[in-house]
Amino acid sequence: MVTKTEAEFQAAFLANQKAKSLISRSSNQFVCDLETPHGRPDAVLFNSEALNSKPIERGVKHSPGVAVFATILWILKESRGPLNGATIERLSGLSSSYVGRTLRSMRRAGVVSKLGDGRYVLDPAALVPRAKIVSIEFKLTNWRKALKQAFGHRAFADEAFVIMPAGKRALLSKRVDRFAEFGVSVGVYDAASDYLEILHRAKSKRPPRRPYIDILCRLWAS
Repeated sequence: MVTKTEAEFQAAFLANQKAKSLISRSSNQFVCDLETPHGRPDAVLFNSEALNSKPIERGVKHSPGVAVFATILWILKESRGPLNGATIERLSGLSSSYVGRTLRSMRRAGVVSKLGDGRYVLDPAALVPRAKIVSIEFKLTNWRKALKQAFGHRAFADEAFVIMPAGKRALLSKRVDRFAEFGVSVGVYDAASDYLEILHRAKSKRPPRRPYIDILCRLWAS
């Protein structure tokens, strides 16, 4: 299979089981416009535990909705007290519109309560899955742009990947240290042979918040 565009390359990768191998054998796949302040990842993978647990709204499977729902559930569970919407946006890396819509939906479902001061608290009876989130950025040539975008995705993802064609293996192998510095995993994929090789796998954790302008300058200077 010859892939001439990034869209074709992405479709070829996500059409097989290689995508799911990045998170677990039982994972579910999402190709979605997950709206965040740091861009929209090409794809987001969620593990099956997060998708099959309740409460999950009817109709949100295989859409960005379940990703946002599970993320906000976990943030509220881990908090030491009620949180306002702005704090949830900061901790999740998600846009205000996504957070606002999801919190309203969670209130209707009885999953969260809104206090008099405007903060939100999780219902003690709510079942909260521990979701692992993996984002993927696909690029054919521009590894610097891919790295910049993937790092931004780490505001909400446990692990961020850059996947490029197998023909870029030599180029990327020389720059593995750049990906390692910013905690981004990188791999190459050949659509014709369905071959996936991970050149570097970063530790699965979200980065500490650092001045974003400093990070951008360092990335573009790579």
